[in-house]
Amino acid sequence: MPMTELAPNTSNAAARTRRQFYLPILALLLLTLFMFGDVLFSSDTVLSKNGLDLVQQGIPWREFGFGQLRNGNLPLWNPHVFLGVPFLGSFQSALLYPPNWLYLVWPVGLTTNWLIAGHLFLGGLFMYVWSWRRGLHPVACLVAATLLMFCGPQFLRVSAGHLPPLLAMAWVPLLFLAIDEFFTTRKQAWCLVGMGALAMQILAGHPQYCFCTVVAAGIYSCLCLIYARQRLYVTLGLSSVLLGASALAAAQLLPGLATASESIRKTGLPYVIASSFSLPPENLLTLVVPGVFGDDVHVKYWGRWNLPESSLFMGVTGLVLALYGAIYGERATRRFSLVMALVLLLISLGDNTPLFRILYDTVPGFDKFRSVARFDYLAAVFLSMLAGIGLDRLIRQPRQEYRSAAVIIAVAVLLGIASVVVKSAIAGPTPALWWQNLLKSIVATGQISIAPAVYADADSIRNFGRFTVLSLLVAAATFLMLAGLFVFLRARSWVVYGIATLALVEVFVFARMSRETFPLSQAFSHEVDDFLAGHPGDYRVFNTLNHNQAMMQGAYDLWGYDSLIPMRLAELMAYSQGQKPTNAVFYAHYPSFNSYHRFFELLRLRYIFQQVGDELKVHECPTALPRLQLVQSYRVRKQRDAILAAMNDTVFDAKTTVILEDDPDVKPDADAMPGTATVVDESTDYLVIEAHLAAPGILLITDGWSKNWRARPLPGSVQQRYRVMAADYVLRAIPLEAGDHLIRLEYRSIPFAIGKWISLVAIVAYGLAIGTQTPYGSAFIRRFNSRRAGSKRVDHRA
Repeated sequence: MPMTELAPNTSNAAARTRRQFYLPILALLLLTLFMFGDVLFSSDTVLSKNGLDLVQQGIPWREFGFGQLRNGNLPLWNPHVFLGVPFLGSFQSALLYPPNWLYLVWPVGLTTNWLIAGHLFLGGLFMYVWSWRRGLHPVACLVAATLLMFCGPQFLRVSAGHLPPLLAMAWVPLLFLAIDEFFTTRKQAWCLVGMGALAMQILAGHPQYCFCTVVAAGIYSCLCLIYARQRLYVTLGLSSVLLGASALAAAQLLPGLATASESIRKTGLPYVIASSFSLPPENLLTLVVPGVFGDDVHVKYWGRWNLPESSLFMGVTGLVLALYGAIYGERATRRFSLVMALVLLLISLGDNTPLFRILYDTVPGFDKFRSVARFDYLAAVFLSMLAGIGLDRLIRQPRQEYRSAAVIIAVAVLLGIASVVVKSAIAGPTPALWWQNLLKSIVATGQISIAPAVYADADSIRNFGRFTVLSLLVAAATFLMLAGLFVFLRARSWVVYGIATLALVEVFVFARMSRETFPLSQAFSHEVDDFLAGHPGDYRVFNTLNHNQAMMQGAYDLWGYDSLIPMRLAELMAYSQGQKPTNAVFYAHYPSFNSYHRFFELLRLRYIFQQVGDELKVHECPTALPRLQLVQSYRVRKQRDAILAAMNDTVFDAKTTVILEDDPDVKPDADAMPGTATVVDESTDYLVIEAHLAAPGILLITDGWSKNWRARPLPGSVQQRYRVMAADYVLRAIPLEAGDHLIRLEYRSIPFAIGKWISLVAIVAYGLAIGTQTPYGSAFIRRFNSRRAGSKRVDHRA
């Protein structure tokens, strides 16, 4: 197929008026306002279900990070969780993502609502423009955009509180628009658009969706290259998108990769974790029956894994239109959309097919993340495009669709029969054996999100069945309604717009019924706040209710909630709970806290908070070490297991001895009395420590170690060079000479320092490149080149 056949159908583009283009965009905006208008002026009512990711991570991280920025501090380090951990380098902080800067001026709840609503609209807008550039009718473009905005793979993440994924998703259609246009026009301006879209996705704070997008874009580009001319030029242009985006976002990307290298992700996830949250094959039913396994609002989701990772719903009408577009749409307009949708759905099935094992073993990146089902959003992008293509075909070339109507009616009948079968299974005093066995088989997978006992409860079994019956009947009724519209397609010109309206109503109602909110004022434990206010001190807590709440209180928690958990801490915690350190990655993903271990006094743990019924239980650990401890004895153990065994030895006294991994430059005097050390100033990224020693010793700092911590002397220090060493496997130590010391211990992220300059240079170059693509810039370049050519001619004559 020649390249001209890949060009969008633009024969009618010139005849479209601005009104035709902008009215659907206004409709998208109105749909967004109808969906979210009630929360766009509320600081307390927040989009999400209480207790999930937004509460566990999103809001505490935004409060801490942008609170620090408001005070003039860019926090590279977060001292409040995991003994301390890189903050900017943990991608989900998203401090450098421009839309997030609204947190600097607006309350966190209000800003979160606007970001969610705004990014859903933005993704829909980009999908609309992409469809328009493919030459689709404006109404078809509107439908494609709306289906993507409110489909299950995207919208269900609103109630799940998945803020960074929602921000990252919005840029996907823009990237594919840029790829399409570059293939078609060869204009470098579209490479710049692609760079900007991918850079924004990197900065948005969810590297997995960025990875999924790059994989999908790579597959799509390879397919388009089959028919492309000037393949080398096109390949270089597409490569520049990835390289340019990486340069623009280097200030986030480089420290993020460095942080990952010290985390549980540094060597890749075990297969059993990487393959978790694969899309269950039976959940393909959610394409037409979204509540077949419950909806998590009216009935708990009882299928495998969880609903946001396992729902594909884009409306009955949307799916039928997508199939119609795949069959009858123009080949050039479809442009591999069906192939992409099928391939991405196949990848999202994860370990339910042999493909994922191959990808895990051979393709870099597939071993770094779990929830491979997230590729379903990329599939939804192409299914939405196909739905737009299908509707465009119906609008432009209406015809009798009796055959299609017959197929749709047959599906409706099958769904009706299925509802009768399920209803009869739960009608008697005891549910039918096959229904019970179905539930038992789901429990047996171990991939459920509710207690196994629920599946054996008769009332719960009936509730599951009733909701399944209702969902099947609603889907059957929708199919019948759609079949009626197909029958009269050619006889009535307005019928095709009835199909478009049905598609919009379906996904809008689905999304509105799935939407949940919670009062921010009730999201965090006030009892914990009150307790900490009444018990000041420099210690750590273990808040089983919400570890990241410490970031909002200025407290310090032993654990936290993030994907980049420090590997050393995960290994120590696993060991403390009777597991092998080699199981640290499993422990980090499924942490348990069953017993108090003597390690915890070394980590400054003072209080443990647990919710028992309606009461907050507080357990005190009075033997916690102080933040600074001067010790006069050390042992050297170079290997992890040897270090942990030495620390676990009953004769080990953390108050007098430290375990190091190398000999210190300054050897402590074991017989001398320890000196004194105090913190005289501190911020997120530094401590200023004053110490006085009569004899050499080792300063133990009971904060988390990272290779990026450095110490330097301030005026008045007797020592001219300080070395920061890993101590007791997870902490920091500085060997000190006898005398007076004033030390500045600071977190210096070399990757951030390098990435910052790369990004600054890239942003300037990007701005200049954009300038050259404007009419004024192009005219300037032409004048410059003409003058240069004229100058050369004069020199030649001379």
